[in-house]
This record gives sequence, C-alpha cells and structure tokens, in this order.
Amino acid sequence: MNNMKLRFFAVGILFVTVVLFIYVQFFNKAEQEDVKKTLKKDGYALVTMDEFEELKNKVEMLEKGQLNEEQQKASENGNKVKEQQKDNEKSNEEQQKEKQQSDEQKKDEQQEPKKVVIKIETGMSLSDIADRLLENKIIKDKKAFVDFMVNNDYERYVQIGDFEFKQGMNLKEVADVITR
Repeated sequence: MNNMKLRFFAVGILFVTVVLFIYVQFFNKAEQEDVKKTLKKDGYALVTMDEFEELKNKVEMLEKGQLNEEQQKASENGNKVKEQQKDNEKSNEEQQKEKQQSDEQKKDEQQEPKKVVIKIETGMSLSDIADRLLENKIIKDKKAFVDFMVNNDYERYVQIGDFEFKQGMNLKEVADVITR
C-alpha cells in the first residue's frame, strides 16, 4: 500500500510541475510586459544583451582611446540608448522635484500635527478602531496597528470613550492613549 501512495504522490508532483511549466511558458508574458512598463516608468532603461555588449565594447574602446571622432558621432546619432538615458534623466529630475514637493508637504505636516478626537464605542472591534484611526491619519497601516496591539497584549485593555490623538503618533503612543 505504501508503494501505491508513493506512486500517486510522484504523479501529483509531476502533474504540478507540468502545469507550472505551461503557465510560465504561455501565460507569464503579460506580467513581463507589466514589469517592463513599471521599470520604464521608474526611470530605468531596458536594453537587449546585444545592445549592452555593444555599449560595453564602446566604453572599453573609449577608455583605451581607440575610438575615433567619426565613430563617436555615428554612435551618438544612431544610439537609441542615449535618447532613453536623456528621457530617463528628465524623468529622474521630475521625480526629484516631486520628491522635494512631497518632502515639503511632509515637513508642513510634521510642523503642524493636528489633534483629532476619536470616540471608541462599546462593541467596536480592534479592526473598527484601526479603521477610524486610519481615516483620521493617526496611523499609517491598519494591519501593523492591529498586529502591534495583539502582539503586545494591548487589545484586552482598550477603553471606551473619547480620546485625543495627534497625527504622526507612533503605535505605542496610540496604544497608551486608548488603554489609559
């Protein structure tokens, strides 16, 4: 009987392997395209191995001083990678500007923490409380808050009532407020 179970197990493993192989070969193309789009959006340039080898050789030749001016001009005019790099530099500059703007907004938010009063009522679950805190931007991650409360044994001591919070409080400070 054990040999029969082992054979069925082996057939099952073989079947799963074949199914995974078929999925990867035929259905994974869309995911690859999504990855390519995401990389381009994030400012990366995608090149084929041939283009990479060509660029690598040109860099080596430039370092040795063996590339003449004509070859440099031809490579500059016909090189799509350099155009992509310029586009990437522009998008990187835009990303830096956006980052600076978001950093300025964060500084503004940090300078003026808003006070929020939240009411915890009878029968509210920890998840309900986390939803209210998240809506009022007291916490950033609902799951992290719930996990923190459970792992540190705070969930049993949550009190009912109106509580005043400041935006930007850490999880321990929030837990201390609602467990008094």
